[in-house]
Order: sequence, then structure tokens, then C-alpha cells
Amino acid sequence: MSNMRRTWEEINSLIHRKSKSSNSVRTLKDPNNNNQQTTNSSRLTNILNTHFATIGNKLANRLPDSQHSFNDFLVKSKSTQSSFLFKPVTPTEVQLEIVSTPSNKAHGLYSCPTYLLKLVSDIISIPLANLINLSISQGVYPAKLKISKIAAVFK
Repeated sequence: MSNMRRTWEEINSLIHRKSKSSNSVRTLKDPNNNNQQTTNSSRLTNILNTHFATIGNKLANRLPDSQHSFNDFLVKSKSTQSSFLFKPVTPTEVQLEIVSTPSNKAHGLYSCPTYLLKLVSDIISIPLANLINLSISQGVYPAKLKISKIAAVFK
């Protein structure tokens, strides 16, 4: 069956397991409208989105300032076992990763389709390896790659 929800409903009815009632959010206080209750579905989704998009910064701002730097908590050791090094990525390794990527997987927010990457993997593997190595050696992660698209999936 392609509808997993329906499948589990049938299984639960067969084993006489009571289904959980689903409580959906029907009203919320709208901060853009003097905290009046709203039932408008598009406002509800925007209110929830704004809440979850800003809650991390709000909670972080509530934390007291620390008197210590993060370096104060790191173990000062001369041993090479307590550190690690990155070996530079080779173009061959990048090309092998591209070729081994499943073609049926989603290709992300800014990426092109996987089959297209595979077609040009021998050409783009050299500049990609250089970019990866520069990112690691300079400790800079491209801002465009920090953005993600999140989709809620019913479970």
C-alpha cells in the first residue's frame, strides 16, 4: 500500500488498538494583531513558522554571558592523539563521490540534478576539490550551503 497512514490505521483496528486522537492547532494569538485569536490557516502557519525560526536566537539571548572563553575548557595537550588533521581531498575522491551518489535522490536547494553532475564529474571534480580544501584550510563554510529546505512529513 502506498498510503502508510491508512496501513497503520488498518493494522491498529485489526489488533484492537485505539487510535490516538489528533489534535490540530485551530487558533493562535496573532502578534501582528494585538495578540487577538486567529483561525486563519495561512496566519496560523506563518505564526508557527516565525516562532520556530526565531526561538533559537531568543533562547540564546537569555543565556547569561560567560566569564570564560571556550578555549579555557579545552585540554591543553602536546599529544598528537588529542588533535586531528585533514588530508587534502583529491579530485579523484570527489569524482568517486559524485559518481556513487544515487541518481534518484533529491538534489537540494541550489544543486542541479544528480544525473547532470555525473555527466560532468570529470570536469568539476578539480575545482570542487580545490573549494573543499580551501574551505577546510581556512575554516570558512560557504553561507549558501548553510541554508536548508525543511519539509514536514506526516509520521
